[in-house]
Amino acid sequence: MMKKTSLFITLALLFAFESFAQETSIVSGDLRLTLTSSDGTYTPRISYNNVDFVTEGGCPVVLHLYGENAEQPVTYTASYSNMSKSGMTLVCTASITTSAGSRFLITDNYSVDYKNENTLRLVREVNVAESVSADHAFNSLFMLHRDEAATVNDYDFFMPGVIYRNGDHKSANSIGEGLSDEWILAREDRLPLPQTMLMSHSDGISMSITDYNLDPATVSEDEGRSMVVSAGMRFGSLGFRTKGKAPALVYCYPGAEGEHTLVGGSSDEQRNWAWRSHPVNPSVVHNYTLLIHVASETGFPASMESHYRFGFDSYAPQLLDISNDEVLRLGIEVLDKNWMKTRGAPGFPFSTFLNSGEVNGIVSYCAGFVGMQPACGYYLYRYGLETGDNVCKLKGEQLLDFWATKSPMPSGLPRVFYSHVNHDFIDYDGGGTQFNDLRNMQGGLEAMIEAWMTAEKHAPGRKGSWLRYCRNAADWLVLKQNGDGSFAKSYSSDGAVYDKGKMLTPCLVRFLTQMYAVTHIKKYKTAALKAGDYCLKQIHNPYCYMGCVIDQSYVVDRESGQKMVEAALCLYDLTGKEQWIEVARQAAYYSMSFCYVWNIPPQPGKSMPISSDKTTVGLTLITSSHSGGDCGLAYNSFEFFRLYVLTGDPYMLRFAQILEKNTKHTMDFDGKLGYAYRGYQTEAWGMRIPRGSGVNIWLPWLTATSLDPLMRMKDAYGVLEIEDAVALPLDELRRLDAAYGATQGLK
Repeated sequence: MMKKTSLFITLALLFAFESFAQETSIVSGDLRLTLTSSDGTYTPRISYNNVDFVTEGGCPVVLHLYGENAEQPVTYTASYSNMSKSGMTLVCTASITTSAGSRFLITDNYSVDYKNENTLRLVREVNVAESVSADHAFNSLFMLHRDEAATVNDYDFFMPGVIYRNGDHKSANSIGEGLSDEWILAREDRLPLPQTMLMSHSDGISMSITDYNLDPATVSEDEGRSMVVSAGMRFGSLGFRTKGKAPALVYCYPGAEGEHTLVGGSSDEQRNWAWRSHPVNPSVVHNYTLLIHVASETGFPASMESHYRFGFDSYAPQLLDISNDEVLRLGIEVLDKNWMKTRGAPGFPFSTFLNSGEVNGIVSYCAGFVGMQPACGYYLYRYGLETGDNVCKLKGEQLLDFWATKSPMPSGLPRVFYSHVNHDFIDYDGGGTQFNDLRNMQGGLEAMIEAWMTAEKHAPGRKGSWLRYCRNAADWLVLKQNGDGSFAKSYSSDGAVYDKGKMLTPCLVRFLTQMYAVTHIKKYKTAALKAGDYCLKQIHNPYCYMGCVIDQSYVVDRESGQKMVEAALCLYDLTGKEQWIEVARQAAYYSMSFCYVWNIPPQPGKSMPISSDKTTVGLTLITSSHSGGDCGLAYNSFEFFRLYVLTGDPYMLRFAQILEKNTKHTMDFDGKLGYAYRGYQTEAWGMRIPRGSGVNIWLPWLTATSLDPLMRMKDAYGVLEIEDAVALPLDELRRLDAAYGATQGLK
């Protein structure tokens, strides 16, 4: 009996040891990484709440190899041949020998990220042990997908600034349009946060891969769509593979981009790749760090926000140090020096060259969007009244008088474009100018009512023409509102609808709210609420932010999120309903995702159009269909701070500060960019290659982005600096905010 018992114990111990040898795990929260082996090789599996994620074909290592003249890669895959465990770290090795004879050694270190639950850190190093001339270049890839049969219709997708939910509402030549390509890879230097995520519709479980890359450097040869092979490229690409057993998250290093690419321009609607690879050379350094994060949320917005916050925390972007008093002074100087008057028409040139300050081409004025003529006039006028600067006051006053008397049609329609060729307001100049659109109306009308209230504080009853202009426009707009609460995008001067698209409806909510606050006329409040109902059903609920970048087609864009934030906060002020705070918060997170939270260094021999304290943190993509960037999210530092006050969400505070400070990187505040005025900023630039290439001009809207939130901060909280406001107790901030919301600062 004793012999039988001993034999049983011995067999049990051997079985337990064999089981341990066959399966080894590390655990982070509810996430478990397990390596299993049955044939001497090891295959990883990630499990979370009874859902498994696996690597492509069970092989964690994927290499793409190119011959010297090859147009397509040859794919090699491998499982791990060895594995060891130390604490909560697994060290795995693999090797791949190509058909030509080159040999690669791969080491993957998986570890638990102790700062974040449900997170793994993968550090990969690829060494070229032997190279053969027939093998010219290579990339390594890491791919994960759920272990289930599924299609793109079973998931929502997210790449910051590029894809939101399903790839709809993008131009036909853009990355990820309609999720129709097998490979959807974007260079990470065009991503505001280097992250890619997918979420299952069936259970809300989502997974993301974030590249933790502190130096995404490139080389001077990194130009055009031709293949570039260089050891100096240290950026990757992120995205999806849509075919196979199930859609997969993909990281590729270096950053090859395709099947659609924006490298070399975005005009070609055919599938194109921009191959970027390392040479097959023993001296090459090929390593990277990926963060794998899993979450379970209800719906796409919550999933996207959860992963985005995780990525934001991983990079922990730092703030630029610049005084808002200085920003105000430099902005007013720009407006004062660029004010002009031609044939009785005062204003600011449509654009000027940054270095010389000379006017760029024919002068024209527009009310909002990129022109912001009444707004810039309002800033001058208000500054002049508050400081006793009579020159600034008179310049601003003349400009506002001009718009109040010359812009409106007898119907009340506010025309928005003034041509110095025609010396009159026009509908369309044949050169790209749109008809009278809501986005331009918004910029002009909001500024005019704010200027009128400023005048009332100093000289009551003096500027009735400014209020009449706003009243007549508001009355006309109420008459034009559609039964579903929407407004058409644009109108001709006779009041006929020119573009019946409805997605600019959020643009009018703040003006209508302001008019109700000033006049207490109920129809303005009713119109704002009806517009809000449309926005809730057609923008917020389907997560469809598009159309407010009016010089683009109807594509998903950042500015539509901004306008929804503004509208939703006003609707909260009108109703006190918490749902509008949630609407504003969702739109805010969406807009945040277009903002760079990591630094993209310039190419060798080139420079970014930013200050000497070089970082791209705070610069933002404009639409999801190209890689042009600007500082336009700066407009809403005030609204983000309001959301912090109303919700206590620390991410709203941090982003408010980033938008307040870091967007000034494009301002020549230290005088080292060589601009004609230190307050000048560049209109737009490309974060893509060639990095830093952009538009060498200033437009009035750039100064408006700096000055507008300062005026609103002062009206609401009595200070210019968020740092000063946040020093107040939160209860006091909420009291001040409630008072601001009741009057929109117009008191």
